[in-house]
Amino acid sequence: MLGALVRAAQACYDMAIVFETPFISGKDSLNNEFQYEGRTISIPHTLLISAIGVMDNASTAVSMDFKQAGDLVYIIGTTQNELGGSEYFRSQGFVGNGVPKVNPRLAKELMHRLSTATEKGLVRACHDCSEGGIGVAIAEMAFAGGVGASINLESVPLGEPVDRDDFI
Repeated sequence: MLGALVRAAQACYDMAIVFETPFISGKDSLNNEFQYEGRTISIPHTLLISAIGVMDNASTAVSMDFKQAGDLVYIIGTTQNELGGSEYFRSQGFVGNGVPKVNPRLAKELMHRLSTATEKGLVRACHDCSEGGIGVAIAEMAFAGGVGASINLESVPLGEPVDRDDFI
């Protein structure tokens, strides 16, 4: 448990250095158990952090909701065979060692390009894929905007061959 916390903190440090962005607060929660109606309920260990970024013009910020039917969807980055450690794998009873790996320098370059496109007014909505992949991100954007979405999964950029649709 302590080793996982140390590795998580080291990864946060490494990303903060690459992105040149400070964390303004943080907290770890290692003892997340409580009793309820005679049962012990355990919550995974958690590292909470807050980071801050600077925008030259806050009016260029975008929200995650789709704005209108027909807007195009772009996937930034590539999808890999990396579902190890995911809630999806756990829920399906799978065990996988292919945990997501971040290339900090590539991530910084992609975020810089996305930021530039946003400042130029080329981005109407934006959402990450951290809570369940592309499918969950698209669903959340559609629900928030009150519009549907049609996505061709064959168009999703892959960093390596993926033989299962659920990896996307």
